[in-house]
Amino acid sequence: SDVLRDSFLKLEDLPPIELPSPPPLYTRRRDVGDQHVPLQVLGWAKKMEELSDWTDKHCPRPNSSENNKRIVALRNIPAELPEGHRRHAPVRDPAEPRRLKWCFAVATNKTQEDMDRGKDMALIDAFRVALDCKTAPQWYRVYNVQYVWFQLFSVQSTVPQLYRV
Repeated sequence: SDVLRDSFLKLEDLPPIELPSPPPLYTRRRDVGDQHVPLQVLGWAKKMEELSDWTDKHCPRPNSSENNKRIVALRNIPAELPEGHRRHAPVRDPAEPRRLKWCFAVATNKTQEDMDRGKDMALIDAFRVALDCKTAPQWYRVYNVQYVWFQLFSVQSTVPQLYRV
């Protein structure tokens, strides 16, 4: 990998954060009426421009197009995340509902076990270092659940596995 290791934040440079309150557990079927809870992820949502900026800082490609820089970021950021936790999903940020963003997910509300990952400060700090991000993760509603089952629940460690909804 051609990632510049000395370009990342250091653990000691990370400010303390307060984690957001978790959502209820995901409910799979809409036939539960008002009790339906959508799939959500806890992580950091990045705009396409932010992915290009990440590449400029950590894997410089002076003659690359913006699109190629985004692809480089989407390939290299997961490689910097802890093994078994390399997940991302398309989300819409409530602050910018018309923009699709990529969320690098620490946890989901799919199971209690997965929600508990969202309390692991060592894991969260490892994500913050890899993403070059001093802020706390936030909960986001997943944009396209059918697409996401592949990327989100196949932690990209070896061969991705498709989980059934």
